Formats: sequence, structure tokens, C-alpha cells
Amino acid sequence: MTEAETGYAQIEKELLSVLFALERFNAYTYGVKVLVENDHKPLEIILKKCLHDAPLRLQRMLLRLQKYDFTYKHKPGKDLVVADTLSRAPLPTTDSELEKEISCY
Repeated sequence: MTEAETGYAQIEKELLSVLFALERFNAYTYGVKVLVENDHKPLEIILKKCLHDAPLRLQRMLLRLQKYDFTYKHKPGKDLVVADTLSRAPLPTTDSELEKEISCY
């Protein structure tokens, strides 16, 4: 996420995550029916609205999403076990990172 994107509203970040996933895995998502499960309920409403009713930033993202055949399904966060686990998994640290931390103290 860029520095500018960190200032986005929550709904914009949620839509950005869907866009990022579909574009990142374009080889697997383009031309096939994809089910997107997310725990952000308001996004479901935005995706059903007319394009011109959405804010401009969301319009740009929605235009980029139009080439994908996807269905959005709201799923409560407690039911998204794998995504929740992966988001909390610690990243492995390398020895060089550890040495930098030690030398700082």
C-alpha cells in the first residue's frame, strides 16, 4: 500500500484490497467466475449501486473491476478463519534484521 493509499477511507481500502487481489492473480481470475468473500458489509451496497452514484475514487476502482466476472459475498469476520489467521501470523525475521535491532540498543 502506498503512502497515499494509507489515507483512504476504510471502504476505499476494502475495495482496493479486492482490486489488488483480482489484478495480482489476473492469470487465475480473468475470464472465470470468481467468488470474493469479505467482511466489509458496506462494500456489498457500493458494488450494487450505479457507477455514477459512487464517489470518484471508488468509480475509478470500479471501472478497473469491470473486466472481472466476480460475485461479492459478505461473510462475517469470525467466519473468515484462514484470512484472520494469516493476517496475524508473524513474519520471520532474518539474522541481519536481528543484528540491526541489537546494534540499535
